[in-house]
Amino acid sequence: VRAWADAQQALTRKYLDTLPDREQFSQSLRSLWNYERVGVPQQAGERFFYRYNDGLMNQDQIWVREGEQGAPRLLLDPNTWDQDGTTALASYAPSADGRYLAYLIQEDGSDWRRARVLDVDSGGVLADDLRWLKFTTLSWRKDNSGFYYSRYPAPEEGAAFQSLNEQHAQYFHRLGSLQQDDQRVIDDPENPQWNYHTIVSHDEAWVVTRVWLGSDDRNQVLVQNLRDGSAPRYLIEGFAKEFGFIAHINGELLFKTDLDAPLKRVVAIDPDSGSIREIVAQQREALLAVVAVGDRLLMSYLKDARTALRLVDYSGNNAVEVELPALGSVSSLSGQPSYQTAYLGFSSFAHPPQVLALNLAAATTVTVNQAEVAIDPA
Repeated sequence: VRAWADAQQALTRKYLDTLPDREQFSQSLRSLWNYERVGVPQQAGERFFYRYNDGLMNQDQIWVREGEQGAPRLLLDPNTWDQDGTTALASYAPSADGRYLAYLIQEDGSDWRRARVLDVDSGGVLADDLRWLKFTTLSWRKDNSGFYYSRYPAPEEGAAFQSLNEQHAQYFHRLGSLQQDDQRVIDDPENPQWNYHTIVSHDEAWVVTRVWLGSDDRNQVLVQNLRDGSAPRYLIEGFAKEFGFIAHINGELLFKTDLDAPLKRVVAIDPDSGSIREIVAQQREALLAVVAVGDRLLMSYLKDARTALRLVDYSGNNAVEVELPALGSVSSLSGQPSYQTAYLGFSSFAHPPQVLALNLAAATTVTVNQAEVAIDPA
């Protein structure tokens, strides 16, 4: 196969390299692509973590700031990990206080992930090294003791790319320990095709795990009360509807769901009784994303082929329409109940990608300088 691919490549280059206008097009495309890109920041304590690309980097770097106006500092540069550029940064997750950064490494385009941990203060990579992760989140405990992740059993020698995706399980890794000592929290040998995504609530009261199957959006929900140390239990059973966890607010777990709402709505579920009450009813527009920020819910809707943003309080009242700089699309939302500022990525046909900061008190957006990443909207 390799010999055939090399022959095809050689034949293709033999033709393309003779085209007289190819270099002109190449230079034109490079000039169009050559602009700075800044990702939506993620706040952890007083630190802000974000992706950065100078325009022509093969992979985004990860940078950090000490406060919104702090000097930027390079944390991770996947472009230096190997010479052929086949080792990539898949995702990352800072601890709640920003002291540590757990990240997933993707090698040779495989779905397998390897987890490492960076000490943000020193910039050094710790000894923690986790293998055979796939289709997983990384969710820290608030005390920095460790994080939850999901993995498959180690495949047999030589079968890493032939083994079936079965027996996914949720583990807790204690920082500084060996992977072989990790605690297995959730598994189900009788349902080997089930998979697990885990989120620890911002107040560390609950661990909420989405149980999913294949490419179906419908899921089950497992919850574990961290305050009383009880075992995980099902809050939602059966793959009938989609439930996306938002936050733990005033003793209830908030979800975005299509239960009795094809265009999605927001509901609150009592984790003890399982009773469901509506917070935000289904609207005429499709609900795309929800984050809890400060004492509000920030929601993005698809309205007339553009994004519309709305704020409501945790009772679903006092709705505010958020004014964007123009008609366009919001790519992602970032925020937590612990902080009063939300961040979002915005672009349109007439506006290049920008990072916006949303002051909840004023309910206005502020365009952020590409090189500055985030500013205080106040």
